[in-house]
Amino acid sequence: MCLLAGLLVALLDPFLGCWLIAAAIALFTKEQQSRFKINRRIMDSIDAKIEAQALNNSLKQNQTPRGPGAQKTHRAYFPSSGQSPRP
Repeated sequence: MCLLAGLLVALLDPFLGCWLIAAAIALFTKEQQSRFKINRRIMDSIDAKIEAQALNNSLKQNQTPRGPGAQKTHRAYFPSSGQSPRP
């Protein structure tokens, strides 16, 4: 759109027309770089998701099943008043 306006204005005012054409080229270049960057981020996030799924599947296969007498994991709880826990 900017390029078309630059071509039309170049007939009346060559300097302004060249300015608009240069602006159109710069805008096109910037938008293409932005599009490339966004597409690369999307591809990276898809790759990370696939890698995480593969890692999760391999971890699930290698985990040992817990028997009925297996010890459960413990979580530390601290008092909500902000005091340090007593030994």
